[in-house]
Amino acid sequence: MPRQYIRHPAQIPIQVEDASHTLECPAQTHNISLGGLACESMLAFSPGDRVEIVIPILQPAFSAQGHVMWCEKYIDHFLLGIGFDNLQQVYAIRMIEQVCHIEQYKQSIEKNGRAITTEEAALEWISKYAKEFPKLH
Repeated sequence: MPRQYIRHPAQIPIQVEDASHTLECPAQTHNISLGGLACESMLAFSPGDRVEIVIPILQPAFSAQGHVMWCEKYIDHFLLGIGFDNLQQVYAIRMIEQVCHIEQYKQSIEKNGRAITTEEAALEWISKYAKEFPKLH
């Protein structure tokens, strides 16, 4: 069966929490689409489990509600497919991905000895890289 949505690579550190917030697992996204996201996790979840995706590197932390679509063992960890409860959460995560890219860009500029504000970094990153940033379809 062909994929319903185009997947776009995304490398964002996240945390996957169960619905009761008793289980917290650091994870790394693999890709994101209009259908949800795929991520690596050290813990297995069951299809249908309600989860919350948290992006703790943002202050305040961003979170989105979803459910596990699939879980597969992969070497020493698990790959999870997580569907979101609404399309607005998918777009919010894509915006956060851009913010992460801009922050990485800012840090790389500062490592080279140039002081730059977040706003300046955002404007530079947008002018250089935004057109290459994959669009969700």
